[in-house]
Amino acid sequence: MKNIFFLFFVISLFLQTHLVEGNSVKLFKLGTATKGGNYFRLGKSIESICAIAEIPFKIEVVETHGSVDNVLRLERNEIDFAIVQNDIAFLAENGLAPFKEKIKKLTGIMTFYSESIYIITNNPDIYYLNQLANHKVNVGPLGSGLYMDSKTILSSARLWDLVSKSNFKPAEVLNLLLENRIQVAFINNITTQVENEIERRKLFLVPLTTNLIQSLTKTYPYFKEFNTNLLNNEIRTIAVKSVLICKKEMDEKVVYDLTKILYDNFSKLQFPTQDILP
Repeated sequence: MKNIFFLFFVISLFLQTHLVEGNSVKLFKLGTATKGGNYFRLGKSIESICAIAEIPFKIEVVETHGSVDNVLRLERNEIDFAIVQNDIAFLAENGLAPFKEKIKKLTGIMTFYSESIYIITNNPDIYYLNQLANHKVNVGPLGSGLYMDSKTILSSARLWDLVSKSNFKPAEVLNLLLENRIQVAFINNITTQVENEIERRKLFLVPLTTNLIQSLTKTYPYFKEFNTNLLNNEIRTIAVKSVLICKKEMDEKVVYDLTKILYDNFSKLQFPTQDILP
């Protein structure tokens, strides 16, 4: 009996291997970010769309640290596609920090949505960015685009060395703020839970000043001004774009099929609730 079960196991493994590598279905890995974050949810929706589409390949989501990590994994051929911020792609192509050299083999496939950068706090007395000195500030996971944007904003305001920085995942931020383990956090999306806490006046949004926005958008071409209205309060900040990329040597037919199926099912993609593609 054990031999029969072992034989079935070997046959099953053989068939699965040949389905992926042989006649029909190939498997491509898509780098996203940490679980619970915007990119991971978006990646899972892409995986689901491709799973039922009539295409000769499937997409498998890979949890990563975010945009910077994704570019490096693409370079090492550990993943095949990646969701990244357009500013991180710009830094990679030009060999600017955090990248040590130019990464020239990347190509853009499509833009998903504007990804705004918000600053939230549990301190009702914080109204401006320059009040963050000496506070515990979560700047996002190392290897993420959020981390790089947080660093750019705080450095431009000469605050990077004046705050106590942490690198918790976006999904952990809400409870950390409510427990006062951190006082401030950079985030890329205002979820329903966060909005509820803002309405209860447990959390507060810190807008960027006009001068800082103008300085950032003038110095860094990938930033743009982003305004939104939340609970009758106008919030001014900056935004980047979330984009899908791959390496230039990726099969053109695969890129075409993936692009078409995503455009045809664009309404099924899981985007953040607050950010809409302009």
